[in-house]
Amino acid sequence: SHRTAWTYLSQCATVPVPNINRDTFQVPIDNMREAGLKRESMAKVRNLASKLCQEAMGLGLMTVNYGQLVQLPKSDTEPAKPFSTEEIIRIWTAAEAVGDRDAMALLVLIYTGMRPGELLSVDIAEHLHIEGQYWYIRHGSKTDAGRNRIIPLPMILHNVINVLVDDRVTGPLIATEQGGFWRLDNWRHRRFSPLVQRLSLQGAVPYSARHTYANLLKRRRIDPLVAKEVFGHSDYA
Repeated sequence: SHRTAWTYLSQCATVPVPNINRDTFQVPIDNMREAGLKRESMAKVRNLASKLCQEAMGLGLMTVNYGQLVQLPKSDTEPAKPFSTEEIIRIWTAAEAVGDRDAMALLVLIYTGMRPGELLSVDIAEHLHIEGQYWYIRHGSKTDAGRNRIIPLPMILHNVINVLVDDRVTGPLIATEQGGFWRLDNWRHRRFSPLVQRLSLQGAVPYSARHTYANLLKRRRIDPLVAKEVFGHSDYA
């Protein structure tokens, strides 16, 4: 992600640190917008600029994080909508009555709140833990709060996990046909999108599961401090 972001930010590489200001990073962002690139790509460039400023501040070369001052355009995508109760029932039916492993993977996302990329990188031997009735995944990515966090596996998922593991002791929890790890884009196009069509989950995207999990936590009145940690965010808001 940083390597990709640097292709847009590298034009700033020759600017002496004392001469850096907000516009140093705003110009590449504006160029990306004019080129029709998505806001998500711009956000990654801003994130890298912020990290570079943090490094410079740590070395005493800068007093302001100009990367954080960069302005991004409004989001160009609609927020993911959570699954309805009826849709969740359809997903459960596909998983239990038909044995649809893609539906099982989606259920794991719905009842753990993991990011899709996190689930696809879960290694059974390294990340899955079973201690009596307490099953959990110790994994995570993206932020300091998200990395290596404890992700509880509620009892409702235990049978699903057993089927997905299929007596294996190592390897990916969600495996490809060859037993390897999925790339997120490939999984989305080859497994998730066909599942959405099969079950008529209109407008669903992988992050719909994470939004569903947030709704479940709120409806169950889970302590905000607990919800924040399980979800992998630094603050509840």
